[in-house]
Amino acid sequence: MSVYTLHSPLNSLDGLSTPHIMVGVALVLVSGLVASIVVLSLQKSKLDWNKGFLSYIQFAYSCFIKPHERDSEGEAGQQHALESFYRAQASVYDATRKRLLCGREDMLALLAAQLKYRQSQHQVSKPVWVDIGGGTGYNIEAMNAFLPVDKFFSHVYLVDLSPSLLEVARQRFERLGWKNVTVICRDAREFRLPGANGAANGGADIVTMSYSLSMIPDYYSVVDSLNYLMKSDALLGVVDFYVQNIVDVSCRNYTGGVFNRHVNWLGRAFWRAWFDFDRVNLDAARRDYLEYKFGTIISANPRVDHRLLNINSEDVILTITSAGDNILDYLQKSPKRIHAVDMNPNQNHLLELKVASFRALGYKDVWKIFGEGKHAEFRELLLTKLSPHLSSQAFQYWLEQTDVFTSKSNKGLYETGGSRVAIKLVRYLFTIFGLHGVNNRLCEAQTLNEQREIWPTIRRVLISRILNWAIVKTEWFAWKAAGVPPPQRNMIIDDYLKRKGLSGGIKKNSDVSGRAIWEYVVDTFDPVAKDTLISNDNYFYYLCLKGKFSRQCHPTYLTPKAHDKLSSPGAFDGLRIHTDGLNEVIARITPRTLTIAVVMDSMDWFNPDEDAAAKQTQALNRALKMGGRVLLRSASIDPWYIKDFEANGFTPRRVGARFPGTCIDRVNMYASAWVITKTSDVDGNNRTRPELRERSSSSEVETLTL
Repeated sequence: MSVYTLHSPLNSLDGLSTPHIMVGVALVLVSGLVASIVVLSLQKSKLDWNKGFLSYIQFAYSCFIKPHERDSEGEAGQQHALESFYRAQASVYDATRKRLLCGREDMLALLAAQLKYRQSQHQVSKPVWVDIGGGTGYNIEAMNAFLPVDKFFSHVYLVDLSPSLLEVARQRFERLGWKNVTVICRDAREFRLPGANGAANGGADIVTMSYSLSMIPDYYSVVDSLNYLMKSDALLGVVDFYVQNIVDVSCRNYTGGVFNRHVNWLGRAFWRAWFDFDRVNLDAARRDYLEYKFGTIISANPRVDHRLLNINSEDVILTITSAGDNILDYLQKSPKRIHAVDMNPNQNHLLELKVASFRALGYKDVWKIFGEGKHAEFRELLLTKLSPHLSSQAFQYWLEQTDVFTSKSNKGLYETGGSRVAIKLVRYLFTIFGLHGVNNRLCEAQTLNEQREIWPTIRRVLISRILNWAIVKTEWFAWKAAGVPPPQRNMIIDDYLKRKGLSGGIKKNSDVSGRAIWEYVVDTFDPVAKDTLISNDNYFYYLCLKGKFSRQCHPTYLTPKAHDKLSSPGAFDGLRIHTDGLNEVIARITPRTLTIAVVMDSMDWFNPDEDAAAKQTQALNRALKMGGRVLLRSASIDPWYIKDFEANGFTPRRVGARFPGTCIDRVNMYASAWVITKTSDVDGNNRTRPELRERSSSSEVETLTL
């Protein structure tokens, strides 16, 4: 759920310490406030204290100047303390908290989206809502912007311990004429739903706490009591102030993610002391305990892959998530199960966003988000439509990234992530050399001959030897811009040395390694420009050159037909998303159940001097059925780890090879593609046990021809 964290960056001035500055500023503010109150009190009969600036004067007086009355012990003491604080400002509470208590509308939007979704799935009909610490009833009226409160809810209970605030709430609901709202003055620990809405019928469907958890001294007992108030599948929405240290974040596994959890030491010390004057506690343990008790809401080239794998409805597929495009293409073949695996949580967040969009949005909105990479209303869609279909971590990630889609100052979704360095570099080069017009003509060319005539003008910049010498050949660029780790870069250099008949291995001087990388880049781009039409068939390069897709050139999942398929009920029932290592996920899969494993180029990342490749091939042998297949691509024409597959019960077959001047597929980034078939089991001593091949549920492999 949404938790609002205050940050207070403070800077010190030369010659003065931060405490001196803070004390001085506080004295000036208090003196000015007292003077204002004295002057205004002389005109009290002429003023309306409930409006405009005067309401903030009254708020400031109640919070910072008016002394708290002495209270007694226990429950009466807590109520007495609340009244001492709120009585003088109850009438101006809503007017003065509109900007201070941020996030309330976002929380209500999230809950409304969840309730609408559950109602559409017949999981709830007329829900019961309990608002704990709801004070003036602002949240309940604000919910009316998302749901008709008087019609949608069976009953709404507002529970608070401040009579002054509750009197404002009673007047509010009398004005609105809502008969299904009950205002109750009681300790939240003791409140139970009455009659037909009580525990006999399971309890409340939704409970909210808006800036109330931080004001409850004995918060453990209140959080514990919620179990007796809520249904087992109820929604709990909480928004509040709090601050936390990064040390706490790093040593715990939070269900709710880690976004906005850290506040610096000065901010923590200042805000805790400041709010403590008003008996508001910002310690991190409140959110931690809440999540401990309840958790938070959860809920390559595919064309060639299809030709190579012939995916059908009986296949169980393990694949690396990457951006999720291949997975969306596989799902259109309705396989029995797909396990999407990635160590990078952001890749899985992107896949979740795509899945949620197909479940909740029409084709027009899906196209704007993923076709153009921009949507002016993305934040509203995220809160009101997408949130029920996202995990808490994915939702928080995209809530932090809304400006990617909405800001007018950036190019959108496709200028983020690891590829942004290369894409921005291309755009800067086009600007410097005045090539934007030429680039537009290249991306609009209707024939290969036209494209081939335009390409040399752009090639002189993108594949210049000066650019290669300065940037492309460096290890930094290979890793940061192209996502090529050192072991994979070494494979490219080793292939070059073998092809040229050079000795010295990958440790040869940097000039030789630089030439190897430059030739690899040339062998990647030139055949693409010569043999694939970028304007309507090669969306990979169209995206890099234009920063978005076009209606003529885009992935299959962005077609109206794919939207119809993927937005149908049950389209994603077989999808499982894992943020974990490939071997860890394979270990959890029932042995001999996988039919296909798509590992892309991930094995290029292994160090040849270690046994990681051997361990992964053994794990794949355990998980795959007899006849099951591994599809991989490599930057090497003959990857060193193929021998590990041969030693662990597999028969490899190279189904695609890229030699200078040829294309292996529309991306053309890899030197070879392999389909590796399991032909025998491996026992505990890593000995192969040849067996009669079972009849595979998947079709035979098709040889790749180009």
